Amino acid sequence: EIKIPSSADFSDYSTMAMDSTGRVAIASQEDSKLWIGQLQGINEQGLLDLDAARFLDDDDSKNKVYVFPRGEDCEKIYCNVEGIHFLNDHMLIGVSDKMKSKADFSCFDKDQI
Repeated sequence: EIKIPSSADFSDYSTMAMDSTGRVAIASQEDSKLWIGQLQGINEQGLLDLDAARFLDDDDSKNKVYVFPRGEDCEKIYCNVEGIHFLNDHMLIGVSDKMKSKADFSCFDKDQI
């Protein structure tokens, strides 16, 4: 078991991505947030050593929480983020799922983009 830092203690987890250096992104649909942090335990061959795997502590500057853009009235508009991928060291790409029937109408414009 690898404990996720408290800064990524979201209401739900919709997707997770990791690059070859152990940088991790975790997204939440319910909170419309993205956590980026660092997983330690990558060996010289670039493989994850499960016995050594752990996230950096929350006080580490590499751990950051981002809020997906909000609407004009600060309402969530990115409610269905279902996939995340690192394109390079400075850019992520995300995809969304079909809007759930219980989702607020403010999510409609970003449905399956």
